[in-house]
Amino acid sequence: MSEILMSTVQETGHDKNVALFQGLVTVCVSYGASYNPSRDALKVSALNEMVAMARQTITNYHEVVALLKKAKAEREIAYKALSPLTTRLIMSLRSSGSAKRFDEMAQSYSRKIRGMRLSKKATEPEVQSLSADVVAPKSISASQMSFDNRLENFDKFVQFLSLIPEFNPNENELKISELFNRRDQLRILNDSVLELSSECDRLRMVRNVMLYKPVVGMLDISLDIKSYVRSVFGGSSEQVKRLAKYNLRGSRMTFGEELPATETAPL
Repeated sequence: MSEILMSTVQETGHDKNVALFQGLVTVCVSYGASYNPSRDALKVSALNEMVAMARQTITNYHEVVALLKKAKAEREIAYKALSPLTTRLIMSLRSSGSAKRFDEMAQSYSRKIRGMRLSKKATEPEVQSLSADVVAPKSISASQMSFDNRLENFDKFVQFLSLIPEFNPNENELKISELFNRRDQLRILNDSVLELSSECDRLRMVRNVMLYKPVVGMLDISLDIKSYVRSVFGGSSEQVKRLAKYNLRGSRMTFGEELPATETAPL
């Protein structure tokens, strides 16, 4: 069964957990030779390695998130230009002397690219209008407004225009060759967002495993550290009290079933 993170931790909370864990390790180091667990996973060298790996993973994750936001913004800008472009293409086609039936078919493609659909409440002027760049929310089809669907409809539109002999505009940005170039650019933008989203998901999972996987994750290791310190110095010792503020928050990752959340260690 797939791994599920049963966590309410915000994105910034994961970073804080790593910082808290590093603080916990620093305190353990200050105990000197008195901190000498037999379990390898609790040794200072292993703890420092865990901190370094988690910090690097979080840094990588933040970098990919930034790239993903940039890619989405660039795609949004590129797709926003499709509505005014299709308006120009429709007007250019009409002025070319093409058959009226071709004009009607082109208009249908244009509506799909914009995400429009005919509504029972829509008036004839609203249906026929090609100048408005903003469509009322009730006229938006969620599926048609997806980037993949808009790209598919734009490709069909350009393919259709390429078959009409009369459509041969002098304006470079309206030429068939340029329209195919634009289609390819939109496809690249779509692919970039998909790839970055996948990498973002992968790094998020790696981070979550490091922090919340039962037994070996930072959350459980932090509890085991505190248990070990209690065994060495006693439950009411100053050494144990020093660890009280280093409480990681979150829940364990599980395989198909939820485990109770482990938020703080008893001191």
